[in-house]
Amino acid sequence: MLQLRSLTTGYARHVVSQGLTAHLPAASLTALVGKNGAGKSTLLQTLMQRLRPLSGAVIVQGEELSQLTPKRLAQTISVVLTQRVESAYITVRELVALGRTPYTSFSGKLTPADHTIVEQALTSLSLKPLEHRAIHTLSDGEAQRAMIAKALVQQTPIILLDEPTAYLDYPSKVAMFMQLRRLAHREGKTILLSTHDLELALRLCDRIWMLSPESGLLEGTPSDFAENKLLDKHFSSDLLQFSTQQILNYSPLTPQT
Repeated sequence: MLQLRSLTTGYARHVVSQGLTAHLPAASLTALVGKNGAGKSTLLQTLMQRLRPLSGAVIVQGEELSQLTPKRLAQTISVVLTQRVESAYITVRELVALGRTPYTSFSGKLTPADHTIVEQALTSLSLKPLEHRAIHTLSDGEAQRAMIAKALVQQTPIILLDEPTAYLDYPSKVAMFMQLRRLAHREGKTILLSTHDLELALRLCDRIWMLSPESGLLEGTPSDFAENKLLDKHFSSDLLQFSTQQILNYSPLTPQT
């Protein structure tokens, strides 16, 4: 679905990460993890086409990402950022409907089919009771669900999220991960999210991308990382003994697929 081929990320005169090779399979939820400063945001910005690769390539469905037109890109990859929508008075339904923009005519008018897609997303994300609420009146968790609904309405096979659980309380973090897992497995979406919530990522994600300046980008299932102990070595310190295996052995969560 999406592949990194010897990708080097960074800015004009500053390399952040190099030699990144990995893939995102279809219908899967993958967590991008790493310490602060590892280059997670730079990698996501590159996948969003907000930064150009310094070398190497990103391949999406057999095509190089940089060759996609803006319209094709918007129909292939949707993005959910942590920041709130700037327009204070836009309603939840209006925000979600903006996801249809890549498919509308110049006038931006929605067709009956577009409205049906919006309705389905509002229902899927349990947003119907909030559809006429202004975005600025929502909680952080509700606002994030609205942004995910907008991405769902965009009908892209790939969804990228930048720390979607950053400002949520623990029950809301769990609910967010489970919702993303359901979207991946039931809707067939390929989802990559950056996160610092390692325990939830290991318990609920299908795959892990671990990014570090020393090792580059390492990928595998949570079980793979329990066996190779690379996450344990990367995140342990004098004050913390991290154990992937212990997290997988003890999980009060019941993933729903």
